Amino acid sequence: MRLRTRWVALSLHSVVILGALQCAGSAHASPNESTSRRAYDSIGSSLPPGVFRKANGRYVRELCAHPAARQIRCLAKQWLPPSWQPNEATSGLLPETADGGAAKPSPISPSLIDSVYGIPATARAKGRTVAIVDTPDNHAFSDLAAYRAMLGMPALERCGGVPTGNGIACFAQVAEDGGPSSNTDPLPAYDGETSLDAAMVSLACPDCSILLVELEPTLCESDLLKGVATAARLGASAISISFAGPEATDPHAIAVAGGRAASAATSCPAEANSPSDPRGPFSTPGHLVFAAAGDYGYDSVHYAFSPTVGGAAPSYPASSPDVVAVGGTALYWSAASSREGIWNRTTSGCSTEFGSPPWQVPLLSGSSCTGRATADISAMATFFSDGIELGLEVIVDGQPLVTEGTSASAPLVAGIFTRLELTTQVSSDLSLIYQHSSSFNDIGSRSYPLPERTSDSNAPAGSSCGILCNVGLGWDGPSGVGSPNGAKLSAWAVHSGTELTRTEPASDGSASNGCAFEVRSHGRSPSGVAIATMLVLALLTRRRHHSTL
Repeated sequence: MRLRTRWVALSLHSVVILGALQCAGSAHASPNESTSRRAYDSIGSSLPPGVFRKANGRYVRELCAHPAARQIRCLAKQWLPPSWQPNEATSGLLPETADGGAAKPSPISPSLIDSVYGIPATARAKGRTVAIVDTPDNHAFSDLAAYRAMLGMPALERCGGVPTGNGIACFAQVAEDGGPSSNTDPLPAYDGETSLDAAMVSLACPDCSILLVELEPTLCESDLLKGVATAARLGASAISISFAGPEATDPHAIAVAGGRAASAATSCPAEANSPSDPRGPFSTPGHLVFAAAGDYGYDSVHYAFSPTVGGAAPSYPASSPDVVAVGGTALYWSAASSREGIWNRTTSGCSTEFGSPPWQVPLLSGSSCTGRATADISAMATFFSDGIELGLEVIVDGQPLVTEGTSASAPLVAGIFTRLELTTQVSSDLSLIYQHSSSFNDIGSRSYPLPERTSDSNAPAGSSCGILCNVGLGWDGPSGVGSPNGAKLSAWAVHSGTELTRTEPASDGSASNGCAFEVRSHGRSPSGVAIATMLVLALLTRRRHHSTL
């Protein structure tokens, strides 16, 4: 039986001091495997640039080239065909069917996602819009139609203009400034990213409208900001970003520790969302922005973007405090059960540009990090069926490709939040994710004794990065507060007052081996309540990670 104890939490006009509170049984899930925790087995090997070898023997390539200074790039990875060898070419489409197809048909479907993430059958988007910010792709609509047909989903019609967000779901694509689509394909290598983004939105939210906002092929960070602003202006409930760049290329970057500022010569203008500039379109209330955390593990930003960029900084824009940074999980599914473990390639880290938002300060109090930390939440980045990793199959330029990465995680949760009608509320106050952390599946509290689960960390073996790279109970860098629990998220209610709920471990072992907290702030801005309450929560949770710092 689950025991619940309630306290009246801190109000805006009174202060309550709670002392000598401890969480019995709080523990860190310490990894003891000998497997390397590098993002991919072959980093630093003699493989062609952008190609890595997975633990299952398959080779993976980056779909998008390394960017120039202050440029962004897509994050998606493609599995090369099973027979591919390191001496073969990596250019071109290289579809999965080139040598017989995938190992087995994937059972993935909207109903499977609903089951895994507990999304109520009554949750309907009714045409509300999810925007994906990608490069121009004149195959985007036909590829999405083929993907939905492959899964037995109803077709998504083209919109008569832009989606209205109210009624029948449809698909539209517009230029970065909101004008007509270019109907071109200047960067065909990036088409796989567009297909993956659109597919994951459909998978999580079959009746969502999808708006493809086409970035200029210059791929400057300013293009990304313009694209997000356009998506918000055209009424998108959620906006998904699967592009990223390193923080250190921003000439306005101000290190919160050490005072280092970075600069680089480039044709791209300085990005507008820095400490010295006004808050940009990422902070537009009513339009919730999700950004993929990245696919290179902890302390591996230089592998992702440039050998000259080092350090443990997370990727931008996931590191912006105005977006929801989405890390990746490995979803293990069988007909009998489903479980999620951390996908050890997911990127996490401590920003050198943005300071900690108030709701993260107490969580990081036992670490050396004083910046904004990623991730906030997490979701499926790759898929296993009956112990076999299948990845995520999509249709690209009419051909099946197998993909993986946090590029899948971000649009997936964008669809889930849109279905659950949470985007407006959360976009106005991102601390709600942390206040309602018990409405997410805590990756560190779950037991998943499967042979594919090789680590509870996204860092190299022997790293001493503590909560920023090791999965434990509660918030941690790789998984954030966890993956969405649709049933709990949909139960968010609006009441007056604020309450703090402490959940004790259940005697049957169904609860986590520690304490989960939920702070509910109703009918007012929770900023003062949230900050004070989270300081109290820090006293209760910080002990579990101190031994690893």
